[in-house]
Amino acid sequence: MGSAGASSVNQSDPTNDFSTAGRCSPAVFFSLDVMTSEPLALTGIESAPTRLRLSAQLRQQVFDTAARAYPAEACGLLVGRASREGVEVVRLAPARNREERPDRYDLDPEDFLAADLAARADSLEIVGIWHSHPDHPAVPSPTDLDRAWHGFSYLILAINRGEEAELRSWRLVDEGFCEELLEGEELLEGAKPRKSSL
Repeated sequence: MGSAGASSVNQSDPTNDFSTAGRCSPAVFFSLDVMTSEPLALTGIESAPTRLRLSAQLRQQVFDTAARAYPAEACGLLVGRASREGVEVVRLAPARNREERPDRYDLDPEDFLAADLAARADSLEIVGIWHSHPDHPAVPSPTDLDRAWHGFSYLILAINRGEEAELRSWRLVDEGFCEELLEGEELLEGAKPRKSSL
């Protein structure tokens, strides 16, 4: 969830999930240049990717980090490549949550900058942000909507009582979120993260 404004919303109410799942429409794919804070249209991409490829190993890393932070929210960055076919996550970059309230996250901008520079050095880019929703569904909150950038994937992990409940990915399209299809060889085979031992 975000850093403000979601406390009065019933997160389990599907009318409040601020998503447009199943109603995705083409959109220009933008990223934010953290060096200039200017939005940049990515060359050769005409529509928003609707697929996110994430290996079981990376999924497990997301879960382990979220389990350590539970019952507070955890967050991090998705680093990889974007193309017309979708988004491939190559690695995760850690990011500190500066928010003191347990039901919000505020990703540290210094961590974002460091991850962006490291990604560029490897000919990669930041393709999205992940965060956890402790004891809430894996759907965007009002604050998630307010703080979302076009061109990013927003991976949300619902973690209930320290165990993964659901993992879903979203992308901002027009004024709402469109759900992305999660892909990965291990995911397609039905693998599920183990319970964290941390």
